[in-house]
Amino acid sequence: MEVETVVIDQRTVVPLPESEDHLSISRFNYGFGKIVEHYSAEEYGGIYSLESILHEAGINLEDS
Repeated sequence: MEVETVVIDQRTVVPLPESEDHLSISRFNYGFGKIVEHYSAEEYGGIYSLESILHEAGINLEDS
């Protein structure tokens, strides 16, 4: 399975939203991002956390 991502400030791996018009990510992609965050960026946290990056970008978690 592939998850398209982008790296923010060389610290946080963020799954890309479904499309430019639909700024949300699936629960699977969010879970993937959290796993990667745990192993690669846990020392940064705060403004570099996955939640902070998603909030700043206006990306939401899908409801379903």
